[in-house]
Amino acid sequence: MTSSKTSNKHRLTRRNSIALSAVGVLFSWALLCFCSFLPFVLLLSFLFNALYLGSSLFSALAQEREKRTIDALRLTQLSSLDILTYKAHSELKAWKLGNLAFLSLAALGAIWSTSPFLWAVGGAAALAAGGLLSIALALAVSTRCETTSSAVVSGWVSKGVWLVGLPVLDYVVEAVLVLSKDLSFFSYLDP
Repeated sequence: MTSSKTSNKHRLTRRNSIALSAVGVLFSWALLCFCSFLPFVLLLSFLFNALYLGSSLFSALAQEREKRTIDALRLTQLSSLDILTYKAHSELKAWKLGNLAFLSLAALGAIWSTSPFLWAVGGAAALAAGGLLSIALALAVSTRCETTSSAVVSGWVSKGVWLVGLPVLDYVVEAVLVLSKDLSFFSYLDP
């Protein structure tokens, strides 16, 4: 009885893997359409830079504060900037590699879809700058929080305010000042 269950389980996983492969092939085929590849690359770049980058840094210094090792770090010859750079080293490496790939894919997507080359590469570069801002925001949150849990919660709240609140703030300023044109002052900080 158990051997038939395991063979059914293996058959089921084979069927699942075949179905998943078929969905992956169809998804990849849809991405190769010249009209959808560039927006997909820019969407992935936005998700990588705005949401992924910096999320592991929310608790970088708060953990040192909880372990009571922050004072020991201050007594070394490292400056505050050296400590922050060391904590953000893996994020900065991921930023470099990821955005190099996204810039290359955006250039390829622009050539493939005959879109303006500078528009595509400029969009990917702006999103890369947003990634650096996301890392800086995460480090700033980490320096202000006492516990790891408060740092993580404060970090995600600050990312939400950064991504959603700044464009809304432009609309509020437009309404208060009764402007007839669009104001994009705060939105420039948003990727």
